[in-house]
Amino acid sequence: MKRTGVETGTGNTKTIRTGKNRAVKRLMTLVGMTLLLSLCWGQMVFATSYVENFATGIFFDNLKWIAIIAIVAVCFLNGIKRNYTSVLITLVIGGIVLFFIANPTKLQDIGNTIGGTIFK
Repeated sequence: MKRTGVETGTGNTKTIRTGKNRAVKRLMTLVGMTLLLSLCWGQMVFATSYVENFATGIFFDNLKWIAIIAIVAVCFLNGIKRNYTSVLITLVIGGIVLFFIANPTKLQDIGNTIGGTIFK
């Protein structure tokens, strides 16, 4: 007789996990995630002013410091390897990224200009 599923355990005590148990577990996880996400949609409606203040203030300030730490770390690691070309490229690209983090409206202006030029 052929068994289906995965046998687990050691020695004489073996239990069989069937695909049905795994499917039920996945279904319950999906139902739980759907319930949590559906409950969170209502909270987003009331949090619009908070989100706007968070995005313009705290988020970009923290993102700036994360980018600075990442740039310094990459430059340090490449400096140890004496890969100075990579250090220079990292500083230039990092400077551009920091510029757009500090001035997010500039990126929107560039996008509007390109879109206006392409879609006349």
